Amino acid sequence: METVIQHFLANENLPFTIALVFMLGLAFIEIMTSMIGFQLSDLLENFIPDMDIDLDIDVDADVSPGDFGDLDVDVDVDTPLFTRFLSWLRIGKVPVLILFVVFLIIFSIMGLSMQLILKNMFDFYLPAIIAVIPVFIVSIFVLHFISGMLTVIAIKEVSLGVDIDSLIGRMGKITVGTARKGSPAEAKVIDKYSKKHYVMVEPEDDSIFKQGDKVFLLSVVEGRKKFNVVKPPDDLT
Repeated sequence: METVIQHFLANENLPFTIALVFMLGLAFIEIMTSMIGFQLSDLLENFIPDMDIDLDIDVDADVSPGDFGDLDVDVDVDTPLFTRFLSWLRIGKVPVLILFVVFLIIFSIMGLSMQLILKNMFDFYLPAIIAVIPVFIVSIFVLHFISGMLTVIAIKEVSLGVDIDSLIGRMGKITVGTARKGSPAEAKVIDKYSKKHYVMVEPEDDSIFKQGDKVFLLSVVEGRKKFNVVKPPDDLT
């Protein structure tokens, strides 16, 4: 029976061990830099482009009660595939350093666990070049799931250290969904410190705001979890 150290240092497991060590190194650097008033996460955020994606979707449907009939959907998407992939991972909505650290944790733990199970049950390791492929793919999907939960948390909290009232009177942009009376949508708002926040917004009147539309944050409602918005004044557009 091999020791834990032997398992970590086996050639077949080195990609997963390196990922784990790299993750610990990033965490250490973030802690050290935050102590001197500079954060690695802030530096990385400056290199991440805006991940807003505009989708032009035309739907033609002939629907009768009890029968959905033929549904024809024409989707025109001009966004580059790589940008859509980054948006799928919620990069821009969740700090990129957090996502990277979470990925490294998932990748290393899943890889080392898979290799350990194979060793104990069948007495062999998969070659590293083969093992990383399924682990990488599964890790990406797990990261997508976890980033979704992190986004929900971020929306509820708006942002650590920022007064939600300070966002009132600022411009926002619908990022997900269509906002109408009784049906809120997600919007991106940039505060006075140039930090991005993702909040839920709902029109104050009967206006309808689609993805990509700009809105003006008027007030906070429903336990400070949602903003009433209106069409921006002409002098702000």
